[in-house]
Amino acid sequence: MKFEKYFKNYNKSIFDLLNDLDISLIDKSVELILECKKNNGKILIFGNGGSAAIASHVSVDFVKADD
Repeated sequence: MKFEKYFKNYNKSIFDLLNDLDISLIDKSVELILECKKNNGKILIFGNGGSAAIASHVSVDFVKADD
């Protein structure tokens, strides 16, 4: 498979995924996170393997956003 064809297929798959995303779920997630912060709650983020690295990165983003 040529790289150009691969890239176009990959780009289309990402576009389709984002296009089908239920934006209301993002809004709801933000509301829940803000409510948790308001109530001095905790957000637990889990991952295994590569997902653990992503979870670690996201947790750092939350701490940075709090500053």
